Parts: sequence; C-alpha cells; structure tokens
Amino acid sequence: MSTGVIFNIIYWGYERARHHMSFYEHFMTSPVAAVLIGLLIPLMILVGYGLIREHRLRYQMEEAHQKLERAYDELKEIDDLKSNI
Repeated sequence: MSTGVIFNIIYWGYERARHHMSFYEHFMTSPVAAVLIGLLIPLMILVGYGLIREHRLRYQMEEAHQKLERAYDELKEIDDLKSNI
C-alpha cells in the first residue's frame, strides 16, 4: 500500500473526527476524488460516444436493409413480368 494512501486514510480519520464531516463530504474534498473524477469523466465521454456511434451504425444498417428489400421486390416484379411474357 502506498504511503500516500495510508496518509490519506489516517488524515481522513483525524479530519472526520475533528470536523464531523460525512464520508461523502470528506471524499469529495480529497485528492482521491479529483483523480477518480479525472478518470471517470473521460471514460463516460468515451462510452457515450460509443453508444452514439452504435446507434448511428444501427440506423445506417436499417436503411441499407430497406434499400435491399426494395431492390429485391423490384427484381421479383421484373422476373414475374419476364415469366408472363
């Protein structure tokens, strides 16, 4: 365990007893929170970007599927007309 983490745990216990801060208040004012938030925000942005990209690709696939169905129907009609001749 890092000495910084040990120091932070000891400091947290001292400060909490001294100022009667809740765990949440103490955590949000600690450097650990800054590091976690600094790591989580970019991660959340990347996940959101991935979801938007997935949605866009799914929409494009649906459009392509509809075009293929229309082309198939047209070819089927042409084939039916050819068979009737």
